[in-house]
Amino acid sequence: MSLEEHVQFLIRCQFNAYCKKSIANRAAEIKRKNKSRWENEYYFEDLSPFDQERIQMVEEILEEEPTHYLVGGQVIPEKVLHKAIDSLPEKKRHVIHLYYFDELNDVEIAKMLSLSQKAVNYRRNRALEAIKQFLEEHKHDENE
Repeated sequence: MSLEEHVQFLIRCQFNAYCKKSIANRAAEIKRKNKSRWENEYYFEDLSPFDQERIQMVEEILEEEPTHYLVGGQVIPEKVLHKAIDSLPEKKRHVIHLYYFDELNDVEIAKMLSLSQKAVNYRRNRALEAIKQFLEEHKHDENE
């Protein structure tokens, strides 16, 4: 074995040792986190019937869709806001959905749509202006 091959072998051995140590440390960290979680965890079946019913009530409340949104300090019915979004051109509506519903940022949207970040920002701002205008024009619909 030449000197160069021996050095490469030692480097591989050191790297393997580093990887094994890193994995062992990460496993120990996960084990510690799980241990503390398991100490504070309860099985649903172990709860009293009263507590089980309370949890189910909270889950039902959390699963309910909001019927109104707070937009610019005004309460807007869900149906009106959906109509406003649906009235947008496809490209603007797509950016609004990605930004607000899929919670992507401008950089991620730009990569996904093969656009510049500035173009995504422009589309989103124009879409918000259009939504605001729609809501202004359809104030009377809010009482439905």
